[in-house]
Amino acid sequence: MNNWLENNEEQIEYFIKSNDIILVGRKYHIDLLLKLIIFYNKTKNSNFLDLGCGDGSISKIIQSKFPNNTIDLLDGSNMMIQILQNKFKSNNSNIINMNFNEWMNLNVEKKYDLIFSSMAIHHLDYYNKNKLFTKIYTALKYDGLFVNIDVVKPVTKDIEDFHFMMWENSIIEKTNNIDESKKHENLPSNYKNKTENKPSTLKSQLYLLENIGFEDVDCHHKDGIFAMFSGVKK
Repeated sequence: MNNWLENNEEQIEYFIKSNDIILVGRKYHIDLLLKLIIFYNKTKNSNFLDLGCGDGSISKIIQSKFPNNTIDLLDGSNMMIQILQNKFKSNNSNIINMNFNEWMNLNVEKKYDLIFSSMAIHHLDYYNKNKLFTKIYTALKYDGLFVNIDVVKPVTKDIEDFHFMMWENSIIEKTNNIDESKKHENLPSNYKNKTENKPSTLKSQLYLLENIGFEDVDCHHKDGIFAMFSGVKK
């Protein structure tokens, strides 16, 4: 996996500060994740893994809501690891400096009740998504839950144009002034042109999960290219 944020302090700071503006449905997706944790009875005495955790902002919310769980935070960026080390100092959290490829090739003995990821897996091509989803399935306990919040590939060029227009409009609606809006105006086109972004269609990823053996596979929310889907190991 390409550690695309490695040693790019300016870009890391931009994404951390702008998450709620540039990521459509982010707050709603986090709320849905919390509800899934409650629905599947993972609120206490559970092991969680945050894959590609970034600055750990979602894990911090989960930890505050469900403090009687342990959470492992995995990221391949050394700069993100430094941020995590300052943010997570409790005994019920563990920081892992490792990228997806390293984790996929690791003999993981620990089993998890919940594995989740946000805005990270789209950096893997379809083959490696399948490899990662298979590893996740193996690392889950029975009745373990996998949740992915990520960007997905539009199914046609027209749908892509519409979804990117929706994304641009969402950014404009969330900004307070023209100067702030201009900070993000090229983001959709930049996202599309970056070779490290390798989104797959939602349908193809749901197929992968079902083919691996996940059950209760479904998409809980989708707004343009931004989607949240999950599966359970039974």
